[in-house]
Amino acid sequence: MKGLNLESKIQRGCYLSSPNSIRLLENSHRVERLMIREKLNRLLSRRPTSRSSLLTLNLIDQELLFCSNLLAPVLRSLKRQQAKDLLARKLRYSDAELDQLSLSPAGHFRNLLIDDSGTQNITRSRSSSCSIRASS
Repeated sequence: MKGLNLESKIQRGCYLSSPNSIRLLENSHRVERLMIREKLNRLLSRRPTSRSSLLTLNLIDQELLFCSNLLAPVLRSLKRQQAKDLLARKLRYSDAELDQLSLSPAGHFRNLLIDDSGTQNITRSRSSSCSIRASS
C-alpha cells in the first residue's frame, strides 16, 4: 500500500527525498511486474477455451508498456551516445578520406607554388597554400 501512495505522490508532482522512499517505489514496481507475470503464467498454462482467454495478450501489452516506460530514458541516452559515436566515427573517417583525396596530384599540387628565384624556404601563407623557394 505504501508503494501505491508513493506512486500517487510522484504523479501529483511530489519529489522523493529519502533513499527509503526510492526503495519503496522500486519495490512497488517489482511487485506490480511480479503480479502481471504471475497472471500471465497462470493464463498461459491453461489452453485458451474462449474469447475471454485472449486477455493474456492485454497482459503482455501491459508488461511491455511497463518495461518500455522504465527503460525509455536509458534507451534514449544510449541512442544519443550511439549517435554521437557514429558522428565522431564518420567525421574521423571522412577526414582520413579527405586527406587521401588531397594527396592526389590534382588536389595536392593545386596549392603548391614554386618560386626559383632565391634561397630554399618552405613557408605557409595565410590561405594555407604552401610556397617553396629554391636556390640555384
